[in-house]
Amino acid sequence: MFVLIRKLPRLTHLGFKCVSMESIQADLSVPDSGDGCAEPLDTRIQNMVIHINQNKPSWMNIVPVLKCLMLRIPTLVQLSAIQAPAKPVLDIVSAYAQQYPHLTSIKLVLNDSDDPFARKRTCQA
Repeated sequence: MFVLIRKLPRLTHLGFKCVSMESIQADLSVPDSGDGCAEPLDTRIQNMVIHINQNKPSWMNIVPVLKCLMLRIPTLVQLSAIQAPAKPVLDIVSAYAQQYPHLTSIKLVLNDSDDPFARKRTCQA
């Protein structure tokens, strides 16, 4: 997975694994066992940040991505989405938080500009 240290330095200093939506989709495109998800990606990851470019349609594919991430990373307890549209994604992660009780925290970091150091708003689910 591609680590976005240059674009999201503050979050990586907090110990998050920062990845782009495109790299996640590439990792999830490997052959699976028929359930829509392949073998676990990494059993050590606890915090993950997804960087979503609002100008691309890829953020709309976050539903299957979230499902696969939760199935393939059993240790994942915090998932963050950067620059995500607030309402639809918050509804989605709230629903998945109920379905996957081991996922103890899903945080959306809503960046109001392209500046990674801009003040961020957070929504907890």
